[in-house]
Amino acid sequence: MVEDFISRGPPDVEALVYYDLSDRLVIFHYNLSERITPLTQHRVVQLFECTLASFGIERQKMHYIDGPGGSRKTYLFNTIHISDLERSTPVICVAWTGIVASLLPEGGTASSTFELSMGSGNWECLSKREDRDAIPLKQADAIVRDEISMVSKFSLEAVALLLQDLICNPLPF
Repeated sequence: MVEDFISRGPPDVEALVYYDLSDRLVIFHYNLSERITPLTQHRVVQLFECTLASFGIERQKMHYIDGPGGSRKTYLFNTIHISDLERSTPVICVAWTGIVASLLPEGGTASSTFELSMGSGNWECLSKREDRDAIPLKQADAIVRDEISMVSKFSLEAVALLLQDLICNPLPF
């Protein structure tokens, strides 16, 4: 059976791909819920300690923490933020949606924090180095981004260019 994916919209094609993957997993007796498990308390503590230890290193670094909903990622981000406040380390918490941003301490949406231009489809940031709103971004030692897997490539690139401009450093983020 041949299907015309070009004439269908992207949401239809995406749904068909998910259904196809689901059918294939059933055929191979593969239960995805057995493979993806939530973070245990011990693992959360390990990730927290690893992240804190890396703040003492004087170079750029990135920690990518992924897991399904309910796997304590937001709890870990909150713990990191509180710990950094105790050490007087400026941290900015950002999420893609306002609902999740409200779960983070002093959280904001990516659109408002980085002043992403909605008119350009989030391809550029309106904030500039001289802007008063850019001062917290310049002073931050860490940026915690919840829901990072929801962010488009173009938005990530726009934020990376903004951060490079703010600290006058062409190295990639």
